[in-house]
Amino acid sequence: MTHYYRLKPQQLKTLAKGRHCDGQGLYFNARGEGRGQWEFRFKLWGVEHWTGLGGYPAIGLKDARERAEAARKAVANGDNPIKMKRREKALLNVENGSLAVLVEKTHNSLRAELKHGDPTNKWSSPLRTHVLPKLGSTPIMKIDAHDLAQCLQSAWKNTPESGRKSLNCLRKVYKYAFAHGFDVDISDIEKAETPLGPRPKSQKHMPAMHWKDVPEFYSSLNDISIDHLALRLLILTGLRTDPIRHLRLEQIEGDVWTVPEEHVKGRVGHAKTFRLPLGPEALAVIKLAKCHEWNGFLFPNSKGKALDRMALITLMKGFRITARPHGFRSALRTWISEATDTADEVAEACIGHFEANKVVKAYKRTDFFEKRVPIMMDWEKYVISSKS
Repeated sequence: MTHYYRLKPQQLKTLAKGRHCDGQGLYFNARGEGRGQWEFRFKLWGVEHWTGLGGYPAIGLKDARERAEAARKAVANGDNPIKMKRREKALLNVENGSLAVLVEKTHNSLRAELKHGDPTNKWSSPLRTHVLPKLGSTPIMKIDAHDLAQCLQSAWKNTPESGRKSLNCLRKVYKYAFAHGFDVDISDIEKAETPLGPRPKSQKHMPAMHWKDVPEFYSSLNDISIDHLALRLLILTGLRTDPIRHLRLEQIEGDVWTVPEEHVKGRVGHAKTFRLPLGPEALAVIKLAKCHEWNGFLFPNSKGKALDRMALITLMKGFRITARPHGFRSALRTWISEATDTADEVAEACIGHFEANKVVKAYKRTDFFEKRVPIMMDWEKYVISSKS
């Protein structure tokens, strides 16, 4: 015969430290000083589990037995009391459990790992475009794989890269939600891919100007406008837009520009400063830009901050050409391959690409600066060859 109700209310405060069985899976874990924890042991589908039922003396013996009885009934019905408790907790927090709220909280938790703290909210952009308009106000626990697949159908077909980024973001959101007590199934992200089917491979590259057309275009840029000067320096150096926009005089020493690591592409903590040789034309452009300096920025916007992210793209659109500022990096790299005999690793270094293999990188610690100098000087001479 099974024995239960072994414990007495008056003895709970004096029990020795450790677990004491009341029967039928209910245990009192004495912690000393008249305190303890109620625990329930159960077996479901052949696996043993333990779950807490509350602390003593806040929860008395009678209440603990009632909670244990409810847990036993759940187990008898094939339900896991641990998951049920997690689900109830999440339901009480439903106002903070909408997908939109959890996306924002996840994003905020990741900002320290994102470039510059992601001030423009680039990380969550795919979700704000494709998912939140339809599911933003829905509690995450009410969303299933089919809901996610339906939201992403259009992006999966028309902008596959954006669809991929959306799923990656959702994966982090679901992990965050699970870690904060929401009863979500992280595998829903993988399940959503099944009805979507194979993702079409995106082969789009940034529109670039052919290197043979660069000198003529460069000669059309003036010596006055901030955006024209910024674009000229971008073409001459082969840099991305970000370091151009944030250029400050203290970054330049003589004819060497050291781009700070926060403006070098790469994961936080992995990017390194990048040294760049400056030729006479680049130095002349910087000298022209000094008259525009404001709050330390050589290329400021109208509010004294760094030049707007879209400024150079807008400028090139005004010329009615499809090429984009980033495409000049491709022009430089192609020119090096077709017009010089430069080794690939040096050519890649000219546009800030270095060995990705961690082992090789640990031993080969050069940035090929000395070898890059003559190449960049020749590129500058070529770029200004059509300038009157």
